[in-house]
Amino acid sequence: MPYGISIGGILSRALRLNHTFLSAYINRANAHEVLGDLKHAETDFDQVLQLDPMNNAAIINRLGVERLKRANQTSSGNSE
Repeated sequence: MPYGISIGGILSRALRLNHTFLSAYINRANAHEVLGDLKHAETDFDQVLQLDPMNNAAIINRLGVERLKRANQTSSGNSE
């Protein structure tokens, strides 16, 4: 893969071409989650749920992001 091209970039490009490509949103959200970018993971999972409210992968993973956010807030002593 050439320098400067990332998985997130490829998925973002796919979404520019087809904004209803659910797998691209899910995969990009998972990549954000792995990298610790929970805000963007949450945004992508929310987009999937807006397009397909019964999408099990998005529902389960969105709950996982919420748990991680709560755990991060608890471990950092932040009660927001």
